[in-house]
Amino acid sequence: MKGNSAFFPKLTAANKTGKIGVDAVTSLVSNELGWLFRQNHQENDYGIDGYIDVVLEDGSVTGQSIAVQIKTGKSFFEAKTSAGYVFSGDMKHLNYYLNHDIPIIIIICMPETSKCYWEVFAPEKTERTKSNWKLVIPFGNQFNNSSKKALLALVGPPKDYSSALETHWAFTEALHASDRVHFMVSRSEILALEVQPLLNFFERITVNPTTCIKLQGRVIFSVSGYNSDLRELWEIPEVRKWIAFAEPLVPSWFFFLAPEQGVLNSLKLLLTCLCPVKRITVEEGIQKLEIEYSDAFEPFMMKNFCGLNELTERLGIDDQNERISRDVMKALELPTG
Repeated sequence: MKGNSAFFPKLTAANKTGKIGVDAVTSLVSNELGWLFRQNHQENDYGIDGYIDVVLEDGSVTGQSIAVQIKTGKSFFEAKTSAGYVFSGDMKHLNYYLNHDIPIIIIICMPETSKCYWEVFAPEKTERTKSNWKLVIPFGNQFNNSSKKALLALVGPPKDYSSALETHWAFTEALHASDRVHFMVSRSEILALEVQPLLNFFERITVNPTTCIKLQGRVIFSVSGYNSDLRELWEIPEVRKWIAFAEPLVPSWFFFLAPEQGVLNSLKLLLTCLCPVKRITVEEGIQKLEIEYSDAFEPFMMKNFCGLNELTERLGIDDQNERISRDVMKALELPTG
Protein backbone atom coordinates (compact mmCIF):
# COMPACT_ATOMS: atom_id res chain seq x y z
CA MET A 1 0.00 0.00 0.00
CA LYS A 2 1.40 3.34 -1.01
CA GLY A 3 0.72 6.63 0.69
CA ASN A 4 2.23 9.46 2.62
CA SER A 5 3.95 7.83 5.60
CA ALA A 6 3.74 11.08 7.54
CA PHE A 7 0.05 10.36 8.11
CA PHE A 8 0.66 7.05 9.98
CA PRO A 9 2.13 6.16 13.38
CA LYS A 10 5.43 4.30 13.23
CA LEU A 11 6.50 0.94 14.62
CA THR A 12 10.01 1.84 15.69
CA ALA A 13 13.02 -0.39 16.23
CA ALA A 14 12.77 0.35 19.96
CA ASN A 15 9.15 -0.83 19.95
CA LYS A 16 10.16 -4.08 18.26
CA THR A 17 13.06 -4.67 20.65
CA GLY A 18 10.92 -3.95 23.72
CA LYS A 19 8.26 -6.36 22.50
CA ILE A 20 10.86 -9.11 22.10
CA GLY A 21 11.76 -8.80 25.78
CA VAL A 22 8.16 -8.73 26.98
CA ASP A 23 7.29 -11.74 24.80
CA ALA A 24 10.34 -13.62 26.08
CA VAL A 25 9.46 -12.98 29.72
CA THR A 26 5.80 -13.85 29.10
CA SER A 27 6.85 -17.16 27.53
CA LEU A 28 9.31 -17.99 30.31
CA VAL A 29 6.82 -17.18 33.04
CA SER A 30 4.17 -19.34 31.38
CA ASN A 31 6.25 -22.25 30.12
CA GLU A 32 9.11 -22.44 32.62
CA LEU A 33 7.49 -21.28 35.85
CA GLY A 34 3.90 -22.23 35.07
CA TRP A 35 2.77 -18.84 36.35
CA LEU A 36 0.97 -15.84 34.83
CA PHE A 37 2.36 -12.59 33.41
CA ARG A 38 0.21 -9.45 33.25
CA GLN A 39 1.70 -6.75 31.06
CA ASN A 40 1.16 -3.10 31.90
CA HIS A 41 -0.31 -1.05 29.09
CA GLN A 42 2.28 1.38 27.79
CA GLU A 43 0.41 4.42 29.10
CA ASN A 44 0.58 2.90 32.60
CA ASP A 45 4.27 2.00 32.43
CA TYR A 46 6.13 4.25 34.85
CA GLY A 47 9.00 1.84 35.43
CA ILE A 48 7.08 -1.40 35.89
CA ASP A 49 6.39 -3.36 32.71
CA GLY A 50 4.18 -6.01 34.24
CA TYR A 51 3.41 -8.34 37.10
CA ILE A 52 4.15 -12.03 37.63
CA ASP A 53 1.30 -13.81 39.44
CA VAL A 54 2.29 -16.84 41.51
CA VAL A 55 0.43 -20.08 40.72
CA LEU A 56 0.65 -23.25 42.82
CA GLU A 57 1.26 -26.69 41.36
CA ASP A 58 -2.48 -27.48 41.56
CA GLY A 59 -3.30 -24.35 39.54
CA SER A 60 -4.34 -22.19 42.49
CA VAL A 61 -3.64 -18.49 41.82
CA THR A 62 -2.47 -17.23 45.22
CA GLY A 63 -2.91 -13.47 44.79
CA GLN A 64 0.82 -12.98 45.32
CA SER A 65 2.62 -10.93 42.69
CA ILE A 66 6.09 -9.74 41.72
CA ALA A 67 6.55 -6.50 39.80
CA VAL A 68 8.91 -6.61 36.80
CA GLN A 69 11.00 -4.07 34.92
CA ILE A 70 12.18 -5.49 31.59
CA LYS A 71 15.05 -4.05 29.57
CA THR A 72 15.90 -5.55 26.18
CA GLY A 73 18.97 -4.98 24.03
CA LYS A 74 22.67 -5.73 23.63
CA SER A 75 23.59 -2.54 25.42
CA PHE A 76 22.32 -3.94 28.73
CA PHE A 77 24.92 -6.72 28.54
CA GLU A 78 27.95 -4.58 27.72
CA ALA A 79 28.89 -3.30 31.18
CA LYS A 80 30.13 -6.14 33.37
CA THR A 81 31.96 -6.95 36.56
CA SER A 82 33.41 -10.27 37.61
CA ALA A 83 30.05 -11.00 39.28
CA GLY A 84 27.57 -10.05 36.58
CA TYR A 85 26.01 -7.52 34.25
CA VAL A 86 25.80 -3.92 35.45
CA PHE A 87 22.30 -2.48 35.11
CA SER A 88 21.99 1.30 35.26
CA GLY A 89 18.69 2.67 36.53
CA ASP A 90 17.09 6.11 36.38
CA MET A 91 16.93 8.20 39.54
CA LYS A 92 13.24 8.89 38.89
CA HIS A 93 12.47 5.22 39.46
CA LEU A 94 14.11 4.89 42.89
CA ASN A 95 11.30 6.23 45.07
CA TYR A 96 8.73 4.64 42.76
CA TYR A 97 10.30 1.24 43.37
CA LEU A 98 10.89 1.79 47.08
CA ASN A 99 7.25 2.75 47.66
CA HIS A 100 5.98 -0.43 46.04
CA ASP A 101 4.47 -2.86 48.56
CA ILE A 102 5.41 -5.97 46.57
CA PRO A 103 8.83 -7.26 45.45
CA ILE A 104 10.35 -5.87 42.24
CA ILE A 105 12.79 -7.66 39.96
CA ILE A 106 14.86 -6.25 37.11
CA ILE A 107 15.11 -8.47 34.01
CA ILE A 108 17.47 -7.87 31.11
CA CYS A 109 16.86 -9.71 27.84
CA MET A 110 19.22 -10.46 24.92
CA PRO A 111 17.05 -9.95 21.82
CA GLU A 112 18.93 -12.36 19.56
CA THR A 113 18.60 -15.33 21.93
CA SER A 114 15.69 -14.25 24.18
CA LYS A 115 17.82 -15.25 27.16
CA CYS A 116 16.92 -13.31 30.26
CA TYR A 117 18.77 -12.58 33.50
CA TRP A 118 17.32 -11.08 36.67
CA GLU A 119 17.96 -9.62 40.09
CA VAL A 120 15.64 -8.46 42.84
CA PHE A 121 15.61 -4.70 43.36
CA ALA A 122 16.71 -3.83 46.89
CA PRO A 123 18.28 -0.55 47.99
CA GLU A 124 21.17 -2.36 49.69
CA LYS A 125 22.09 -3.93 46.35
CA THR A 126 22.37 -0.59 44.55
CA GLU A 127 25.29 1.82 44.22
CA ARG A 128 25.45 5.45 43.23
CA THR A 129 26.85 6.36 39.82
CA LYS A 130 27.76 9.83 38.54
CA SER A 131 24.18 10.68 37.62
CA ASN A 132 22.05 7.59 38.40
CA TRP A 133 22.33 4.26 40.23
CA LYS A 134 23.43 0.77 39.32
CA LEU A 135 22.68 -2.82 40.22
CA VAL A 136 24.69 -5.96 39.40
CA ILE A 137 22.68 -8.79 37.84
CA PRO A 138 24.60 -12.04 38.53
CA PHE A 139 25.66 -14.19 35.57
CA GLY A 140 24.08 -17.18 37.28
CA ASN A 141 20.64 -15.58 37.59
CA GLN A 142 19.21 -16.74 34.28
CA PHE A 143 15.46 -16.33 34.32
CA ASN A 144 13.94 -19.79 33.91
CA ASN A 145 12.55 -22.67 35.95
CA SER A 146 15.63 -22.64 38.19
CA SER A 147 14.54 -19.18 39.40
CA LYS A 148 11.29 -20.45 40.91
CA LYS A 149 12.64 -21.20 44.41
CA ALA A 150 14.26 -17.77 44.76
CA LEU A 151 11.17 -16.01 43.41
CA LEU A 152 8.92 -17.88 45.84
CA ALA A 153 11.19 -16.79 48.68
CA LEU A 154 10.46 -13.17 47.76
CA VAL A 155 6.72 -13.52 48.36
CA GLY A 156 6.76 -16.20 51.06
CA PRO A 157 4.30 -19.07 51.39
CA PRO A 158 0.67 -18.21 50.65
CA LYS A 159 -1.67 -18.12 53.64
CA ASP A 160 -5.08 -19.73 53.99
CA TYR A 161 -7.23 -17.21 55.85
CA SER A 162 -10.38 -19.38 55.88
CA SER A 163 -10.09 -20.54 59.50
CA ALA A 164 -9.31 -17.06 60.82
CA LEU A 165 -12.23 -15.61 58.87
CA GLU A 166 -14.61 -18.24 60.22
CA THR A 167 -13.56 -17.28 63.76
CA HIS A 168 -13.92 -13.59 62.93
CA TRP A 169 -17.38 -14.07 61.45
CA ALA A 170 -18.55 -16.20 64.37
CA PHE A 171 -17.41 -13.53 66.83
CA THR A 172 -19.14 -10.83 64.78
CA GLU A 173 -22.39 -12.81 64.78
CA ALA A 174 -22.11 -13.22 68.57
CA LEU A 175 -21.60 -9.48 68.97
CA HIS A 176 -24.62 -8.71 66.81
CA ALA A 177 -26.81 -11.11 68.77
CA SER A 178 -25.80 -9.80 72.21
CA ASP A 179 -28.02 -7.47 74.17
CA ARG A 180 -24.96 -6.23 76.04
CA VAL A 181 -21.22 -6.62 75.35
CA HIS A 182 -19.11 -6.43 78.50
CA PHE A 183 -15.50 -5.28 78.15
CA MET A 184 -13.56 -5.73 81.36
CA VAL A 185 -10.11 -4.34 82.19
CA SER A 186 -8.10 -6.49 84.60
CA ARG A 187 -6.17 -5.27 87.61
CA SER A 188 -2.90 -6.36 86.00
CA GLU A 189 -3.69 -4.15 82.99
CA ILE A 190 -4.48 -1.28 85.33
CA LEU A 191 -1.17 -1.62 87.15
CA ALA A 192 0.82 -1.95 83.90
CA LEU A 193 -1.02 0.93 82.19
CA GLU A 194 -1.80 -1.59 79.42
CA VAL A 195 -4.38 -0.15 77.01
CA GLN A 196 -3.80 -2.08 73.78
CA PRO A 197 -6.56 -4.67 74.38
CA LEU A 198 -9.01 -1.81 74.93
CA LEU A 199 -7.91 -0.06 71.75
CA ASN A 200 -8.08 -3.32 69.79
CA PHE A 201 -11.63 -3.91 71.02
CA PHE A 202 -12.90 -0.49 70.01
CA GLU A 203 -11.11 -0.68 66.67
CA ARG A 204 -12.68 -4.11 66.10
CA ILE A 205 -16.25 -2.90 66.70
CA THR A 206 -15.79 0.42 64.90
CA VAL A 207 -14.41 -0.82 61.58
CA ASN A 208 -17.62 -2.59 60.49
CA PRO A 209 -20.58 -0.19 60.01
CA THR A 210 -23.15 -2.91 60.77
CA THR A 211 -21.38 -3.82 64.02
CA CYS A 212 -21.20 -0.13 64.94
CA ILE A 213 -24.93 0.35 64.63
CA LYS A 214 -25.75 -2.98 66.33
CA LEU A 215 -23.59 -2.11 69.37
CA GLN A 216 -24.68 1.50 69.79
CA GLY A 217 -25.41 1.92 73.49
CA ARG A 218 -24.77 -1.78 74.23
CA VAL A 219 -21.19 -1.84 75.56
CA ILE A 220 -20.51 -2.03 79.28
CA PHE A 221 -17.02 -1.05 80.41
CA SER A 222 -15.77 -2.10 83.83
CA VAL A 223 -12.68 -2.81 85.92
CA SER A 224 -12.06 -6.17 87.63
CA GLY A 225 -9.77 -7.33 90.41
CA TYR A 226 -10.87 -4.89 93.12
CA ASN A 227 -13.85 -6.75 94.61
CA SER A 228 -12.13 -7.13 97.99
CA ASP A 229 -11.16 -3.45 98.04
CA LEU A 230 -13.66 -1.48 100.12
CA ARG A 231 -12.94 1.69 98.20
CA GLU A 232 -14.96 2.78 95.18
CA LEU A 233 -13.07 2.56 91.89
CA TRP A 234 -12.87 6.35 91.67
CA GLU A 235 -11.10 6.34 95.07
CA ILE A 236 -8.29 4.04 93.85
CA PRO A 237 -5.31 6.06 92.52
CA GLU A 238 -4.08 3.48 89.98
CA VAL A 239 -7.57 3.14 88.49
CA ARG A 240 -7.88 6.90 88.14
CA LYS A 241 -4.42 7.01 86.55
CA TRP A 242 -5.28 4.26 84.05
CA ILE A 243 -8.56 5.88 83.00
CA ALA A 244 -6.92 9.30 82.69
CA PHE A 245 -4.39 7.67 80.36
CA ALA A 246 -6.83 5.50 78.37
CA GLU A 247 -9.91 7.69 78.04
CA PRO A 248 -8.47 10.21 75.53
CA LEU A 249 -7.37 7.36 73.24
CA VAL A 250 -10.94 6.23 72.49
CA PRO A 251 -13.11 8.72 70.56
CA SER A 252 -16.33 6.69 70.63
CA TRP A 253 -17.21 6.22 74.33
CA PHE A 254 -20.44 8.21 74.06
CA PHE A 255 -21.59 6.22 71.04
CA PHE A 256 -20.98 2.72 72.39
CA LEU A 257 -21.29 2.79 76.19
CA ALA A 258 -24.65 1.71 77.55
CA PRO A 259 -26.40 4.55 79.39
CA GLU A 260 -27.03 2.27 82.39
CA GLN A 261 -27.65 3.50 85.92
CA GLY A 262 -26.18 2.02 89.11
CA VAL A 263 -23.07 -0.14 89.27
CA LEU A 264 -23.01 -0.69 85.50
CA ASN A 265 -22.87 3.01 84.71
CA SER A 266 -19.73 2.98 82.58
CA LEU A 267 -20.04 6.62 81.61
CA LYS A 268 -20.22 7.67 85.25
CA LEU A 269 -17.17 5.52 85.99
CA LEU A 270 -15.16 7.48 83.43
CA LEU A 271 -16.31 10.84 84.71
CA THR A 272 -15.76 10.10 88.40
CA CYS A 273 -12.21 8.89 87.68
CA LEU A 274 -11.38 11.98 85.63
CA CYS A 275 -12.83 14.62 87.94
CA PRO A 276 -12.49 15.20 91.70
CA VAL A 277 -15.33 13.57 93.66
CA LYS A 278 -16.48 13.85 97.25
CA ARG A 279 -19.26 12.31 99.29
CA ILE A 280 -21.85 14.63 100.74
CA THR A 281 -24.56 13.76 103.24
CA VAL A 282 -28.07 14.69 102.29
CA GLU A 283 -31.20 14.23 104.41
CA GLU A 284 -31.57 11.23 106.76
CA GLY A 285 -27.90 10.25 106.46
CA ILE A 286 -28.10 9.34 102.81
CA GLN A 287 -24.83 9.98 101.03
CA LYS A 288 -24.51 11.31 97.51
CA LEU A 289 -21.55 11.89 95.22
CA GLU A 290 -20.67 15.40 94.24
CA ILE A 291 -18.51 15.74 91.13
CA GLU A 292 -16.31 18.80 90.85
CA TYR A 293 -16.35 19.82 87.21
CA SER A 294 -12.65 20.54 87.02
CA ASP A 295 -10.41 21.37 84.07
CA ALA A 296 -10.76 17.75 82.89
CA PHE A 297 -14.54 17.97 82.48
CA GLU A 298 -14.84 20.24 79.45
CA PRO A 299 -12.17 18.44 77.33
CA PHE A 300 -13.83 15.11 78.21
CA MET A 301 -17.27 16.29 77.08
CA MET A 302 -15.97 18.14 74.00
CA LYS A 303 -13.81 15.26 72.77
CA ASN A 304 -16.50 12.65 73.22
CA PHE A 305 -19.32 14.65 71.67
CA CYS A 306 -17.05 15.36 68.68
CA GLY A 307 -16.38 11.62 68.43
CA LEU A 308 -20.11 10.92 68.63
CA ASN A 309 -20.85 13.47 65.90
CA GLU A 310 -18.18 12.08 63.59
CA LEU A 311 -19.35 8.50 64.00
CA THR A 312 -23.06 9.17 63.53
CA GLU A 313 -22.25 11.24 60.43
CA ARG A 314 -20.03 8.50 58.99
CA LEU A 315 -22.70 5.89 59.60
CA GLY A 316 -25.46 8.07 58.12
CA ILE A 317 -27.51 8.07 61.35
CA ASP A 318 -27.43 11.77 62.20
CA ASP A 319 -31.09 11.46 63.18
CA GLN A 320 -30.01 9.33 66.16
CA ASN A 321 -27.49 11.84 67.45
CA GLU A 322 -29.86 13.83 69.65
CA ARG A 323 -31.31 10.70 71.28
CA ILE A 324 -27.83 9.31 72.03
CA SER A 325 -26.70 12.67 73.41
CA ARG A 326 -29.70 12.83 75.77
CA ASP A 327 -29.04 9.27 76.95
CA VAL A 328 -25.42 10.19 77.69
CA MET A 329 -26.36 13.32 79.61
CA LYS A 330 -28.94 11.38 81.63
CA ALA A 331 -26.39 8.66 82.48
CA LEU A 332 -23.95 11.34 83.61
CA GLU A 333 -26.75 12.98 85.61
CA LEU A 334 -26.29 16.25 83.76
CA PRO A 335 -29.06 18.66 82.76
CA THR A 336 -30.39 18.14 79.22
CA GLY A 337 -32.33 21.36 78.81
